[in-house]
Amino acid sequence: MRKILYLVKDPDHIRTDLLVPDQVSGREVSVILLQDGVTLTDLPTNRVYALSDDVRARHITPSYPVVSYADVLRMMFEADAVIAL
Repeated sequence: MRKILYLVKDPDHIRTDLLVPDQVSGREVSVILLQDGVTLTDLPTNRVYALSDDVRARHITPSYPVVSYADVLRMMFEADAVIAL
């Protein structure tokens, strides 16, 4: 299965249709929310994470699991493709 990791930092320029896992072609889609992206909610995939430093900086309670910079790096190296939005 091809692993695709999206790094989303701008909530105003995201196409949620890109984030839906494609079972036919075997894509496993994960999303990491960065900067203002941590304010997003209700994304159409189960693998959504928010960067802990950006969550703290914005004083919000995210609706997604929180990850560290080390987690982000690990996920980037495990992915077949990394796409920044």
